[in-house]
Amino acid sequence: MRRLWVAAAALLLTGCAGTVSGTASVSSQDLQQYQQNQQPLTSQHAFGDVTTIDYCSLLDLDRVETAGGVGLGDQHQGFNNCQVTGKVYGQDITVTVGYLSGQVSGPDRATDPEKKLPRGLVAQRATSNDNKGCTYYLNFADSVSLTIYVDNVSSYPSTSAGQSLCAISGAVLDGVVAKVSANAVGHFKFAPGSLGTVDACSLLTEDDVNGQLGALSRTPSMPSKHRCRWKDTAGNQLDVVLDVGDGTGSTAEQIGGHATDVSPIDEAGRECMATGVVAPYPDDGADQFQQAMIYVTVADAAKDSCGVTRALAGLAWPRLPAS
Repeated sequence: MRRLWVAAAALLLTGCAGTVSGTASVSSQDLQQYQQNQQPLTSQHAFGDVTTIDYCSLLDLDRVETAGGVGLGDQHQGFNNCQVTGKVYGQDITVTVGYLSGQVSGPDRATDPEKKLPRGLVAQRATSNDNKGCTYYLNFADSVSLTIYVDNVSSYPSTSAGQSLCAISGAVLDGVVAKVSANAVGHFKFAPGSLGTVDACSLLTEDDVNGQLGALSRTPSMPSKHRCRWKDTAGNQLDVVLDVGDGTGSTAEQIGGHATDVSPIDEAGRECMATGVVAPYPDDGADQFQQAMIYVTVADAAKDSCGVTRALAGLAWPRLPAS
C-alpha cells in the first residue's frame, strides 16, 4: 500500500494530478506533509515555539512503567523541564525530561548505536552513567539537544537498579521521538505579566555582571529564554533561571521588591544562590510558585559569593513582574 501511495505522490510531483486506477488520489496537503516528514527534524519543526514547551506533554508514563518504573507520582511541571518520581527495584528515582541546549557533542556523551532514529535525530548516552543515574540526549538536526535523565535518589543506590535506570531513560527518549513525530507537543499559554513571558537574559546587563564578577561572556547555548548563563575561563559563572518551585522559607529577606532566600551551596563558600518569589503557580494559589533564581560560582574562594549574589539579585529583581 505504501508503494501505491508513493507512486501517486510521484505522479503529482511530475504534474499528473489525475487519479490512477487502483490507487488513492493524493491531496496537495497530504503531499506537503509527506515531503515535510522526509526532511531532517529540527527543534523548531519539532516543538514550534521553544520558549513555551510543556515538557510534561513529552513524558510518556506508560513507557516508564513498561521499562520497570512503578509507583509513579504526580508530574512536576516547570518552565524548563518535567519531572516525576517513582521506584525501581525498591529504589527511589526521579525521571526528568527538558533542558533544551545548544550543546550536542563533548567528551561526556557518546552516540548510542542501538538507537536508530528517523529524520536525522541522534540519541546519545552520557559516558558517566552508573547505578546512580542514566542520562540520554536527543539531538535535533539544528544542533539543539533535549536532556532525559533518571536519577536514583535513594540514600544507598543499589547496583541492581543501574540497567533499569537506562532502560527507563531510553524508553522516555523513544516516547519523545514518538510525540514530536506525531506533532503532539503541548505548550504553555502564559498570561500577560507571567514570569513565563520574561527572558532570563534581559534581567542583567553586561555592566551588571561585569561589575560583580569581572569580564564574563554570555553563552549562546540556551534556546529557551528561561535560562541564561555567563562564564569565564577562570571558573566564575552566573546562571539566571526562571522556573516553578517551592518558594521561600521563613528566613526570606526582601530584595528588589521580592521575598528572597539567599543561601550558600557549598562548604567552601564559592557557590551561592538566591531564590526570589514572583507569584503563585498556577494563579489559583497552589503551593508552587513562579520564581527567579540566581546561581553564582566565584573562582576566588576569598570573594563573598553570597554578597555577589545579593548584589545581582538587587539589580535583577526590580526588572521582574511585580509580586
